[in-house]
Amino acid sequence: MFAFLRQNKNSFVSAIKILLYLSLLSPLVVGINYLYPFVFPKAIFFMAVIELALALYLLLLVVDKNCLPRLNILVVGLAGWFSVLAVSSFLAVDPSLAFWSKAERMDGLFWYLHLFAFFVMVVGLFKNEIVKFLTINSLIGVIVGLAALISKFLPGIFNLGNQDRLAGTFGNPAFSGTYFLVLFFLNLLAYFLSQDSWKKLFLGLAGFSFILIFLTGTRGAYVGAVGGLVLSGSLVLFFSGKKYLKPVLIGLAVFGLVLASFWFLPGLWQKISPFLASRIYALWQIPKPRLIAWQIGWNAFLARPVLGWGLENFLYAFNQHFIPEIHTYEIAIFDRPHNKIIDLLVGQGIIGLLSYLFLFGAISFSFLKFLWQDKEDNQKVLVYSLFLGLLGAYFVQNLVLFEMPSSGIVFFVILALAYWLIQEQRSEVRIVKNSRTLSFSGLIIGLGLIGLSFYYGVFLPEQSARNTANTAFALAPTANPNFALKQAKEYYLKARGAGTYLNKEVDISLSRKLKDFATLEIFLAKTPEYQELALLIAENLKKDLQLHPWDYDIAVEAGSLFMQTEEDFSDKLSSDSQAYNLFLQATDLAPKREDAYQYLFLWAMRNNKQVEAKTYSDILLGLNDQIGVFWFYQAEHEARWGSLEKMEQARAKAKEHGYDISRRLSDWELLISSLILGAENGGPEASQKGLAAIKELEQITQVPGLPINFLIRDYTFLIQLYKKQGQRERAKTTIKELLTKIPKSEEQNLIKYLKQNSAWIE
Repeated sequence: MFAFLRQNKNSFVSAIKILLYLSLLSPLVVGINYLYPFVFPKAIFFMAVIELALALYLLLLVVDKNCLPRLNILVVGLAGWFSVLAVSSFLAVDPSLAFWSKAERMDGLFWYLHLFAFFVMVVGLFKNEIVKFLTINSLIGVIVGLAALISKFLPGIFNLGNQDRLAGTFGNPAFSGTYFLVLFFLNLLAYFLSQDSWKKLFLGLAGFSFILIFLTGTRGAYVGAVGGLVLSGSLVLFFSGKKYLKPVLIGLAVFGLVLASFWFLPGLWQKISPFLASRIYALWQIPKPRLIAWQIGWNAFLARPVLGWGLENFLYAFNQHFIPEIHTYEIAIFDRPHNKIIDLLVGQGIIGLLSYLFLFGAISFSFLKFLWQDKEDNQKVLVYSLFLGLLGAYFVQNLVLFEMPSSGIVFFVILALAYWLIQEQRSEVRIVKNSRTLSFSGLIIGLGLIGLSFYYGVFLPEQSARNTANTAFALAPTANPNFALKQAKEYYLKARGAGTYLNKEVDISLSRKLKDFATLEIFLAKTPEYQELALLIAENLKKDLQLHPWDYDIAVEAGSLFMQTEEDFSDKLSSDSQAYNLFLQATDLAPKREDAYQYLFLWAMRNNKQVEAKTYSDILLGLNDQIGVFWFYQAEHEARWGSLEKMEQARAKAKEHGYDISRRLSDWELLISSLILGAENGGPEASQKGLAAIKELEQITQVPGLPINFLIRDYTFLIQLYKKQGQRERAKTTIKELLTKIPKSEEQNLIKYLKQNSAWIE
């Protein structure tokens, strides 16, 4: 075998290079038939290609040690950073999540191991061909850019969803901004590194990338591009001022004039480009929720300052140190702080941050030394200065962002180029003959690990993600929901049966999709098919919670499904309700997050528990009294057990804080139900509450575009109340009105439904 490998060594090298070129196609990969179609398929494709290349690379190592990277300060820094990533992942709050990550992000230790393998193979095999590697990367970037432009301006040909800002195949303009920012600087570097015949091409590609940066509307990329160019120009001016004094000064002057025009002539820019102007003038307006998320991250870092919470564990830190004020500005949950520094501090602590910064420091120190040594070589001054500009641009834009698979790949392309430029300065060239470096036993172990990695980390997750998407597609509006539920169950069992690290994401996403599906018909949630699938997902969520005991969202989601399936437990003790116990568990995991308390309030209302309902509604207001729906919960409590006057006062408070009841039909129905129950409970305002319920029903039934399930349900309640109050003629008129609002084909089913609910009058 050794002789065979030596004889075919060049073929292996060529095959590995082709695979590494193919890995650069990852930004183009989009899979609408997958969970998180703009993220997960990219990562799976890249990892599959890298694992195949790595298997061939191990075969190559059996016969040739020269394809390994040479040791230098960057390699040492990378090894140190990866060591910290590994240790912090092992000691993480949730080690499984730290290692595997999740489909939405794909940024765990498993992913970084593939990036490290990518780096090792690129720098080991493209020793004298790094410009060729950059050329292929740039040409692929053209395709990525054209796909983005077509999706924005010609969506009939290629549609990737909302493209108000250029998102392209990344699905998020922030990450497309990062990609084109790096590509812009790499094209400029390739211009100075390539032969004369290619220079015009790279200059054109740099201009193309620069335009795409601004079309993304990504403010971090804007600052990164300008900051990187200013840094590059300043370095050129400092180290080679005489040669480039005039063009640099002209460039700085032009930049200054443009900047001044934005300051003094805002109206002009609003006319020239409203889109660009809106992004530029919002440049320093960091959204308040992000600032609060940074504060949460800082507090979490102080709680675990040395090695942090672990990769992808930010959400656990977010939950534990949650600041309710954040939802005053935006009802959003942050699983990343949108700041690389905070992200590193929370994920890997101060040691992780220092090991990461060491990479930037080591590269900067090396290149500044090269600039000093080679300041008479104009081309090298330009190359080193541009590279430091690229490094600065990437670092700056990451201060308001975080890394994803696409940005992770381009970052390691930057590191590979840095390695090559550093090695180019080293005079020694070591070629070791007969340099066998990997034993056959080591080869077998390595190939075995790659096989296991591919099966459990690529193949099975791919199957699970695809069947998850199929489940979601099955749960689309349909004329035969029961058949859809059966089909969805089949796909779900396949997705869950793969037994992958995606299980909790599969269960959470499909639980939410299933609850949305329940709104199709009034009694759909009561059907055996629905109940069976809901309980299956709920039980699996409980298993997920055992594997991820810190996961607040699993507890809340499982509780919400159990609550939906626990049809009547009003006569049971609280401890008998799985939903109730899961919500309580969630409040222990995140004492200041609102979701679980909201469900506990609804649970108490549903089970006629007056004291508990008041307790949880008060807790919600205590957490954040600036959220309208929390005031509306007070109104619902008053509607059942309090006074109409206090109900209206609470409703006014809800409206004052931006709560629009016409957009929250389910909440409106809950208020109406509370009024009806309040009337049935008796008391001094019983009759008034009955009349108030009728008034509310009359209003809700006249809401334009009311979904048919709400229409039928609310008209039925209204007819029942009319009958109860002896207003038979109004009831009959209302029945006729309802019949005119539904399709003729559904008329008999409606009559049957009304008779079943004692709401029919002949």
